Amino acid sequence: MESVNVSVDYLKSIKFSSLSLKEKLKIKSAGRPKPNLLISKCLLFGDEESKWTKNGIKDLVHLSEKIKKHQHSKSHISAKLGFNLLGKQDIRQQLNSAYRLNIAKHNEQIKNNSLIVCQAHIKKEIAASKFVSIVSDGTSDISNIFQMVIVYRYTLPNGTPVERFWTFLKPNNHDAVSLAGCIEECLSCVLSSSDKLISQSYDGASVMSGVHGGVQKLIQDKFRYANYIHCYAHHLNLLMSQATSINTNVRIFFADLTDITNFFSNSPQRVAILDEVVGNRVPSASATRWNFKIRTVNMVYENREALVECMERIQSTSRQSGTITKAGALLRLLNDNKFVFWLKVFHRIMPHVDILYSQIQKTATDSVIVKRCLTTFEENIQKERDNIHTIRDIELTDIDDSQSRKRRKKYDRNSYVSTIIQAKEVCDTILSEIKRRFLFTGHLEITKLFSVDNFEIYSSNFPTLTLESAINNYPFLNKNKLRTELEIVYRRSDFKELSGAVHLLKFLIENNLQEDFSEIYLILQVLVTMPMTTAEAERCFSTLKRIKTFLRSTMGQDRLTALAMLSIEKKNDSRNSKF
Repeated sequence: MESVNVSVDYLKSIKFSSLSLKEKLKIKSAGRPKPNLLISKCLLFGDEESKWTKNGIKDLVHLSEKIKKHQHSKSHISAKLGFNLLGKQDIRQQLNSAYRLNIAKHNEQIKNNSLIVCQAHIKKEIAASKFVSIVSDGTSDISNIFQMVIVYRYTLPNGTPVERFWTFLKPNNHDAVSLAGCIEECLSCVLSSSDKLISQSYDGASVMSGVHGGVQKLIQDKFRYANYIHCYAHHLNLLMSQATSINTNVRIFFADLTDITNFFSNSPQRVAILDEVVGNRVPSASATRWNFKIRTVNMVYENREALVECMERIQSTSRQSGTITKAGALLRLLNDNKFVFWLKVFHRIMPHVDILYSQIQKTATDSVIVKRCLTTFEENIQKERDNIHTIRDIELTDIDDSQSRKRRKKYDRNSYVSTIIQAKEVCDTILSEIKRRFLFTGHLEITKLFSVDNFEIYSSNFPTLTLESAINNYPFLNKNKLRTELEIVYRRSDFKELSGAVHLLKFLIENNLQEDFSEIYLILQVLVTMPMTTAEAERCFSTLKRIKTFLRSTMGQDRLTALAMLSIEKKNDSRNSKF
């Protein structure tokens, strides 16, 4: 591309908006004109005249003050934004996943099994990040020795949030002081400043999350910005536990459901008949806390008639009295109106729980997206509640006609109404619990500032109270500049194409707008660094279980950490050219 001699007089003599894209790019590539005290970007894209675009600044005594004032003005930031985006790919292409995959570079895969090298790489990444969050959880190994896992969450230079496994620890005691001491020791290895720790997240145990004397309080006493973030995945488990324990009938239903699972768990003969008749296995009991029998509910509901046939076959062919008795009991259960009713209720509810869990488990998920997912979940549960009354008629027609007619006569109307009320109570409990357990506290009010759906409203009615909340929780933010930057974002249509804090952060970085939108960049770093879930800690324990199953023995702490690092961070290793 030919260069062009760009001067202030030349820029004044042309109408930049009427030039072709090629001519505009020539002017852009030529750099700023002389004299130095005029701002070319404001000349080209400024929407108002000032001394910086008309006559130039000659007062060198107050130059620094004038520069600072102009840099924070709306006209300068808007002009810089227009200049930086000129000639770039359309924003929709930048956000397209296929576009990102096409431009990604893959490092040569070189294996290196050194824990020291891996941790050094993580320390280097943390040093380059603005903030870091710590995620911790606990479990027991094969020899019943308590293990505590440490995971760090932070953003890479390109704005991508990552969660890195750091180590396993064996605290001397299980009290808050001992656990906090272990965490502080790990933090001292990676943090250069206490203000860099922006949040902490634990598994919800009182000794970890206690507000007054728990680990979170001891940590926040030394790391003032380390707000405690609830573990959303664990809260989901607590929410379902609460919802399914509110009345006796629901507790009996899940106990009966477990009986079906246990009936096939230790008998190859029964499983063989199950495979032949049903063609589908009953899911075995899972130790994973959040998997609240979702697959079992779905399997029994979808294969109920086949399971009835299976029980009849087992009852007629078995020679063991215990098996015959149990099969007969389960056969009656599968034809029981109340059991079928609750089976349908939870068959409708469980998929929404499963979807929500899958969404909040994504490590790239940010608080804006989580809030949207929770809203959708509440709406879906409310719909299921409103349609509870339609379940009975559907389910009774599914039962064999001869049996169905007899049961209809016996089925008391008052009992039916009572069951409907109980089912609605389950939905009400879920709705009330999700609002209580997943309630975003003050420091997460800032997610509202980046709700794309509200940008149109914010452009004319700025969310002042939300801004005040953000400043109160993070006083290192410049309130006036943040407001100016947000007003520009709310007005521009291209920002409305972005969804979530991660995409907005990446957009600023990719277009070199970190300095011009410095306060938005800073607050987005806070949002993205906050963990929306302790999924990574839970995956650590899954990996720990696989390692111990393979080795069949207890091992030293250093060896355990090294093996876990290799397994959990293998994706990180493959991208690091030093490995």
